[in-house]
Amino acid sequence: MRSFFSVIAVVASTISCSFSILAANDEPIAAESPSEQSSSRSGEKPSVTSDAEGFSPNGVIDDPDGYVNLRKEKSADSPIVAKVKKGEPFEFECRVINEQRTEHETWCKVKLASGVTGWMHYSRIKRYYTEKDLPKGPEDSGEEIDEQTRKQGVNYYEVARGAARGDKKALKTFFTLGLDGAAAETHITSILPVVIHLVGDDALAEFLRNQPLNFQFTVRNKLDDNVTYPFRSLEYLQLHFPKTSKLFFRREIDFPSPDGHYTIHKVFSDEQPTEDSKVTRSQLIDKRTGKVIKDLTAEDKGRWLYREGDVEWAPDSKGFLYFGEGPIKPEAYQLSGKSFVKIEVPSLDHMPLSGCDPKLGNAYPGLEKIHWSKPGTLVCKKTCYYKSTDKSGTDHELQRTYEIMMTIGPDGKLTTEEKPVENNEY
Repeated sequence: MRSFFSVIAVVASTISCSFSILAANDEPIAAESPSEQSSSRSGEKPSVTSDAEGFSPNGVIDDPDGYVNLRKEKSADSPIVAKVKKGEPFEFECRVINEQRTEHETWCKVKLASGVTGWMHYSRIKRYYTEKDLPKGPEDSGEEIDEQTRKQGVNYYEVARGAARGDKKALKTFFTLGLDGAAAETHITSILPVVIHLVGDDALAEFLRNQPLNFQFTVRNKLDDNVTYPFRSLEYLQLHFPKTSKLFFRREIDFPSPDGHYTIHKVFSDEQPTEDSKVTRSQLIDKRTGKVIKDLTAEDKGRWLYREGDVEWAPDSKGFLYFGEGPIKPEAYQLSGKSFVKIEVPSLDHMPLSGCDPKLGNAYPGLEKIHWSKPGTLVCKKTCYYKSTDKSGTDHELQRTYEIMMTIGPDGKLTTEEKPVENNEY
């Protein structure tokens, strides 16, 4: 069972991988498909461990020539045993070569429907799914995923099928489901791969292109090694989802204001969000004059998967929240005259609430992301979860949620007030 944070750790190790095959393809071997190369060029390593006995995953080729030669041995110089055509499904096995499952052999063993077996370079193999691979009900995905999604008012199976058909509303719901424990693991490892492959690169890129930047990068961070296994996600996406990858992996991005007068322009050290990737320049620019109003580079601590951060503009474009250090802690700015000045926002995660009484039991505070409710007003919700046991040994859970409203005054200072919005006991 994986938590959200352990999944992110897997993504992180994935994104730091290299791209040796891309460079090797610059020199295709004569009389071969341009996709193939010799094992000596690919830096093939001996197998150490195996993911499974025999063949299990299904794949198809992904090659601009429309076919790939199946080889007798793990070499582009080996005799051809068959030509695999576009759209022809087959079984394959790629052996991993380290315990972390972040590297695999350069050549994968393939078994065709005819029973013929041979070897194919991993970069030409794309996972293959049909609608039959989508869950029809709890019997296919487990009770936990069904229970958690129904509490959110979602029929998981209808949403998954709608998302796989490219329905934009279903895709939005599918990618924003809040799941944990075994439900999250099933969703990520078993169902998310099916959906993105059935949707395909064209439709997925078109959908994401019309979504906010923060949503695009949230989806990117979900597509980790568990989704593309046994292949490394970053390279797999670039090979088989090139249009989507252009949205995921960028050197520069912009956060324009609603009125189009301003933009926050960010530049990164490289296109991919690798472990060493960071923000090298972040500037608030007046698009009408092209002048830099404020340099935000020093305040941006974004790294790795969270390097893009987020910016939320006030509805009137006279203020913005700058998330440069993860999804919770923002810097706030408000237009004063011709410049934007920083507004001191209190640390909400440590802010005491009158209704969160430690006498009620052990509290586990939860904090919603701060946002603009209207011009000059910031708002978020904070929830205190309590768990206590009565004399009979029965556990009780109490949830108290408060809305915290912060109003920016003419002097630039915040006035904070709280009000209860929810009180549940289980």
